[in-house]
Amino acid sequence: MLEKEVFVKRHVKAIGLINIFLGVLTIYVGASTLSSNLGLKVGILIILLGISMVVTAINLRGFKPWARVAQILISAFGLLIIPFGTMLGIYVLWALLNKESTPLFEAESSSTTLT
Repeated sequence: MLEKEVFVKRHVKAIGLINIFLGVLTIYVGASTLSSNLGLKVGILIILLGISMVVTAINLRGFKPWARVAQILISAFGLLIIPFGTMLGIYVLWALLNKESTPLFEAESSSTTLT
């Protein structure tokens, strides 16, 4: 049982690291777009998407329950970006919707109580 938990934790941490890299890359693309013909609004939208990816990925590596949900949504949209987004999206959905990964995020939410 412990080996399976370590195995799943490694996948979640890897997903977080990959998405931090992709988020920073998205921020860079958004900054590049600001000076192109696409305009200010598109560039700002891309930058905000990149920032949300980085924030979600960092919190996913900390096993925050809300980050799991956000990452599932981001990955579902990423499925439309053929072929790399599709491959990464399938991997993320497999890892985060796996029955072994759910307790990792539930343990975090049950240990954090509001007073």
